[in-house]
Amino acid sequence: MKKSTGHAGFRGYATVGTVRTTGRWARIVAAALAAVVATVASAQGFQAPDIEVQEGNDATFTVTLPHGMAVAIRWKYETEDGTATSGSDYQASSGHLVVAAGDTTESVSVKTHADSVADGGETFKLRLSDFEMQRSNGSWATDAVYGIPSEKTMTATIKEGT
Repeated sequence: MKKSTGHAGFRGYATVGTVRTTGRWARIVAAALAAVVATVASAQGFQAPDIEVQEGNDATFTVTLPHGMAVAIRWKYETEDGTATSGSDYQASSGHLVVAAGDTTESVSVKTHADSVADGGETFKLRLSDFEMQRSNGSWATDAVYGIPSEKTMTATIKEGT
């Protein structure tokens, strides 16, 4: 480990991947690096957009990660009524959305029902919760990953059939 002498006032030590923030410049560099990481993560970040679906078709909710993970990750998912009602407007569904190690996308499809009632654009939600990562022994554990939410709710709008 070498003591940095590049700028007056910097009294910290720097190694690859680690900066000791004992000096003013070390704190400035650490803050700047954190800002860059946050900007890159938000620009290429987690996506789980709201969707529209024609009634009678499958509503496909897709989760996109900013990068492939070294291990599988999962969320519990469950549908929830909005202005649409399970049973008559869509088929209620629950389970786990699992993104395999190295993959960046995964989807859940929910069947919607066609009807003859002109009820406008009705909505229902797909709620993701209880984020977990798979451990090397195959078990699942709650963890936090920067840029990937532990909970997320997506909305499907069911459009009238033609």
